[in-house]
Amino acid sequence: MRGMLWARFWLMLSLLPIATPAVLAAPAASPPITHLRVVADTNYPPYMFVDASGRLQGYEADVWKLFEKHTGIQVEIARMDWKSAQRTMLDGKVDVIDVIYRTPIRDTQYDFSEPYATLPVAIYVDKRITGIHDTQSLIGFPITTEDGDACEEKLIQQGLEPTGGYRDYQSLIKDAADGKVHIFCMDESPANYFLYRAGILDKFYRAVVIYEGQLHWAVRKGDAAMLALVQQGMAKITPAERKALREKWLDRPFVITPYLRFIGIGGGIVLGLFALMSLWLWLLRRSVDKRTQELQFTHNKLLTAFNASPDAMWVKDRNGVYLECNQRIFTILGLEPKALLGHDDSQLFPPEVAKAVRAYDQEVMRSGKSHTNPMVVTVDGKERRLDCIHVPLFGQDGTPQGIFGTARDVTDLLKSEEQLRLAAVAFETQVALAILAFDGTTERVNTTFITLTGYTADEVVGIKLSMLKAQEFDAAFYQNIWEKAQKDGHWAGQYWISTKHHQLRLVHAEISGVPDEQGGIGHFVLAMTDLTEEHEAHARANHMAQFDPITDLPNRSSLHEKLGQALADPTLTRGALLLIGIDHFKRVNDLRGHALGDRLLALLGQRLHLLFDDQVVLSRLGGDAFAVLITCNHDSQTSCEDHASSTSERIRQALLEPFWLGNDTSVTITVSIGWTRLHGGENAADQVLKEAELAMYSAKADGRNCVRQFEPAALAALERQEALANDLLNVLSGDTEGLDLYFQLQVNQQDQTLGAEALLRWSRPNGERIPPDVFIPIAEDSGLILPLGDWVLQRACERLASWASQALTRDLVLAINVSAKQFAQPGFVEDVRQALRRSGANAQRLKLEITESMILGDIDTIIQRLAQLRALGITISLDDFGTGYSSLAYLSRLPLDQLKIDKSFIMRLPEDDNDATVAQTVIGMGRGLGLEVIAEGVETQAQRDFLTQHGCHAFQGYFFSRPLPLMEFEVLLYERQSAQPTLTA
Repeated sequence: MRGMLWARFWLMLSLLPIATPAVLAAPAASPPITHLRVVADTNYPPYMFVDASGRLQGYEADVWKLFEKHTGIQVEIARMDWKSAQRTMLDGKVDVIDVIYRTPIRDTQYDFSEPYATLPVAIYVDKRITGIHDTQSLIGFPITTEDGDACEEKLIQQGLEPTGGYRDYQSLIKDAADGKVHIFCMDESPANYFLYRAGILDKFYRAVVIYEGQLHWAVRKGDAAMLALVQQGMAKITPAERKALREKWLDRPFVITPYLRFIGIGGGIVLGLFALMSLWLWLLRRSVDKRTQELQFTHNKLLTAFNASPDAMWVKDRNGVYLECNQRIFTILGLEPKALLGHDDSQLFPPEVAKAVRAYDQEVMRSGKSHTNPMVVTVDGKERRLDCIHVPLFGQDGTPQGIFGTARDVTDLLKSEEQLRLAAVAFETQVALAILAFDGTTERVNTTFITLTGYTADEVVGIKLSMLKAQEFDAAFYQNIWEKAQKDGHWAGQYWISTKHHQLRLVHAEISGVPDEQGGIGHFVLAMTDLTEEHEAHARANHMAQFDPITDLPNRSSLHEKLGQALADPTLTRGALLLIGIDHFKRVNDLRGHALGDRLLALLGQRLHLLFDDQVVLSRLGGDAFAVLITCNHDSQTSCEDHASSTSERIRQALLEPFWLGNDTSVTITVSIGWTRLHGGENAADQVLKEAELAMYSAKADGRNCVRQFEPAALAALERQEALANDLLNVLSGDTEGLDLYFQLQVNQQDQTLGAEALLRWSRPNGERIPPDVFIPIAEDSGLILPLGDWVLQRACERLASWASQALTRDLVLAINVSAKQFAQPGFVEDVRQALRRSGANAQRLKLEITESMILGDIDTIIQRLAQLRALGITISLDDFGTGYSSLAYLSRLPLDQLKIDKSFIMRLPEDDNDATVAQTVIGMGRGLGLEVIAEGVETQAQRDFLTQHGCHAFQGYFFSRPLPLMEFEVLLYERQSAQPTLTA
């Protein structure tokens, strides 16, 4: 962890030149002067400058190194501002001055070499100032320059008004960034460099190029020997060496070149990704459109079948309220849709009918089994006789969640049967009819019978209908039906028939005897209604309720049922449940699209099928999770566990082979597998599923692509976490107490009390103290972090309001931590405002500590929100600084008041050099950004002394005070009052 924090910090430090170039610039020790002393403006990139780490860099710096190499003369380059450099040269303290323009005045003071570079010198103007395009338009404007710059002389020659006062270019640009300088004169190369570094390249424009200057080496007037020495030494530098230096420093944009290179590469990558994303989106859209059309077509087919059914069909919820129905129900009941949908039976039928229907529904919901019943309704004053079927609709948990019902209006059928018994047969109906002799010989059939069976009248008349018997059923089954009809004169029920074309059709059949003149049965009427489509619709609905539509494997509900059966079977007490989770399945969906993701799931299910026989239960639980239920015939538990482990490993290995998704697209995946032994007990199926899931999550937590057996400790940990979450919810709901704020002292360098940080503490009803690093993650996982943050905010404001009435505490600043989720809420600023208003607390005494993770989102929104908080008077502190990945370029834009050094960088001070460097750097950054710096976790005098010595403003830690309850904290304040009075604002 410490290495990770260190790596993160140096990642930020590598960005430091973008945000705060001046913070870390510190002169490095120079070697002693030996033979040749050179002075130059070391604030002149790319020719001579000091980088952020204090090293001398630039084209001329490298030229003088080559001079040393070829001449053997040691060269010392003195670092100073330009005005001091010229004064030092004229005073005779150095031998050569470099990076100098030749002007008439300087011609009287120096002897110059031939020029080695030509640069434009320009006037740069704030973009808010328009109309400046030549030197005449500059008249009357003050033009800021560096002290001693040749630009001053040129401006005076052209009748303009230069104003100096700046020792170097860098300080001039800093004031330009702060809005104090609006027009300045500067050489183009350093101007571009420093404007970019300050982040204001887009706020100034180059208005006028007033001249082009040439860079020289120069010696004091009359020192011809020194000038000759320099020119002879420079002449020894080879053309190849000069070409290399030009390529390094001059032939490509300076300083920002690495960044532009990365930006270019990044831009190319972004464009490439954009192109790929566009292609992916096009393919995804096409796939989604196709899938949508397929689903719509399937939906339309089902809807057509639903509405075309000759029977009334409906769907009710568990409370008996009608949710869906087909058109036939309106015909049967004579009701408009608005009178049916959204209502229950008590609003539609007489009380006795509604009561009976409700009783049928309740029995179906209770038993989970279908129920058939007759029903009589009155429509338009006429009774209608219905045959009703009530089928339970199961939810994902396997429990009935509603009712699917059908009702067939059998009124006309019953009347027809009655008429057949009395006089004749209403023969040509929608029901397949056959008139049979007493022995079963066919005498006549209607058109519907011919359509249903495929046999013509000539093919069946005169023979028995044995050809309709389905081979799947025993012949005795049909014989029993016929014998019962002959005995009782009537039989009704459902059975399968085989048509002429060997198609199985499910029919509802009624065999009714027709009395002869002697009162016996002379004939039978066989009436058959085709239920095949209805049966298939029911089968499809049941299949959809029990099987996964993508893999056609049993779903979670079906697995739960089979698992319960296995656990209830005493012969299958040994076995195991394996849960398989695809690692990083979301990446497949994100990169390949959901259609190919579904294709992968289907192929995985097929591959699992190939691994096992029918004795093994396979299931897809949803998402990327699959289950395998295996039984074990071994006598010893150890052998069964070995079998489960080896089976899991066999699955893992088998799934490592690539999956071909079509169109030459393949994907290789890994899986995490968790398994547990089968065992009995109350709610055993749920318990086994939970154990297997915990084992699978353990495999994912251990790096994925592995197998893990369930460990009881994992369940205990989960149960404890659930118990803690429940207790925490009770506390936040006000049902119990236990939350409290502790206060840890914050002091300045003079040991004066600045305020405190409010730290949340929690004790369970049984007295157990739960550390924050335990209950805070639980609050985040259980969705309680927002009410917990609101609780802390309100209590902190109330405490500030109470302290305001006491002289000892009225000036204290109280800091509280804000979670990332709380800060991201759109109404967070208003919540803070309301908490201050309700409590009457002074906003200037409230400090909000945010973490670096909060500033990684929409930076503009974050800046706006922080600015709104500061506008209320609230102090903003960046907590745990140095442990995250925040960009210092963003950091410089944030409206902060304070940086808080993380305690992980304090605990080993001052012995650990790395931590010492981090602490010094953070303090330096704070100073450069104009922010106060506070260190937390200060526990020793040595740590405090080190931090004080390096400019840390404030401290917090056990060296001053541990976190204390309110009364103890206030006692501490009284004890400190006599020696160190409270700091006032």
